[in-house]
Amino acid sequence: MATGGAGGNAAGGDPASGGSPSNGGNPASGGNGGAPANGGAPANGGAPANGGGPATGGAGGAAPCEPACELGLDCCDGVCRNLANDINNCGACFDPCEGPTPFCDNGECGPPPCDAGGGVVCLGTQYCCATSCCELDELCCVVPAGPVGPAACVAPNDEGSCDPGCPGCKCASPDTPIATPHGERPIADLQVGDLVYSMDRGEVRAVEIAAVNRVEVRDHRVVRALLRGGRVLEISALHPTADGRVFGGLSAGDWLHSERVEQVSTIVYQHPYTYDILPASDSGTYFAAGALIGSTLGGDARAVPECAPGR
Repeated sequence: MATGGAGGNAAGGDPASGGSPSNGGNPASGGNGGAPANGGAPANGGAPANGGGPATGGAGGAAPCEPACELGLDCCDGVCRNLANDINNCGACFDPCEGPTPFCDNGECGPPPCDAGGGVVCLGTQYCCATSCCELDELCCVVPAGPVGPAACVAPNDEGSCDPGCPGCKCASPDTPIATPHGERPIADLQVGDLVYSMDRGEVRAVEIAAVNRVEVRDHRVVRALLRGGRVLEISALHPTADGRVFGGLSAGDWLHSERVEQVSTIVYQHPYTYDILPASDSGTYFAAGALIGSTLGGDARAVPECAPGR
């Protein structure tokens, strides 16, 4: 959870701006062939019916998924798949990755990543997966917002692939402190119509919240970013920063707008839900623990002006 330091924004005070943010048919029925005319050729049947699209709108088989797939998953013939990491459905339904050590990342098949510079040495039939060595009966998997963060060795699931994880889990812990004209408030307490500070038309302004979101999570892990001054953010790895990156890509020494990141780690999430808001500004950004971050619900990163880190 975002256990910030003591300092919230003073009522009515604007957060310091700085940094370089940027977020943010029905099946056609085939015609029935007519009865053959006496002495004539039989009538041709109509074109076969095309199956409707999958429940989530992704490319897939004809059978729908009931209930509809969670955000970030696609329906492949009645089963919800993560096309970003499924070795049997990589990038598209029924498009498998081949070879003795199949690996799917961001919908593309390729060799498993190996941190050779880190001194990883795999022996015998083992193969390298990031900083680990997998056995041949294991898979090298990236499981978004799940028990596996970066690529790691895991046992195949019942489908013989990687766990789909929770690609739609991109939000913040409930006590993440959000800057408002009345001081900082936990993100879980905010509602549509409440005022928060955001970058709007190049300036820090108090704007209404246009949308809020709460996502149930399971086996969830989040990025814990320790900021300069001791404030902490605990946010899903896929949540956007204000300048178009994601929290999972942060490293010590990086900047979140005007706030320097001192330390980054991955921790087990302790709450049943994650939360997000969308300010009614052109950027959709908001200030969390003093750092300007993006929203998963909309906004335009290009609307945030650049400024020197640390200002």
